[in-house]
Amino acid sequence: MDTSIKIHPIYTSIAIVLLIMIMYVSLLPSIELSKAPVMQADKIVHFSMYSLLSFVLYKAFFNRKFWRSIGFACMLSFFYGFIVECSQYYFTSTRMFDVFDILANGTGAMFAYVIVNKYL
Repeated sequence: MDTSIKIHPIYTSIAIVLLIMIMYVSLLPSIELSKAPVMQADKIVHFSMYSLLSFVLYKAFFNRKFWRSIGFACMLSFFYGFIVECSQYYFTSTRMFDVFDILANGTGAMFAYVIVNKYL
């Protein structure tokens, strides 16, 4: 049984771009970001970005046991979100650590897990 990890170059490139983009946007000073017309709209963005990131990481690095790789991709995505939130706290003066952002990140990652396990 071959359990070696295979790397898909296109999805890997997309994953790298997403990782850089998420970190960059998350560390921008909050005064440069426009205010959304909907309360807590940033949670929808967190949910969407981390479900997309989980799916792209899953497609970038996969093996024969896909449920393991989507689980790993979701955990990686969640921990990356935690690192981003910590980076906001330590490296910016206009952004702050938000537990609800982490919750939205985790919910998005779990959504990707459910979608991949149920439909793919």
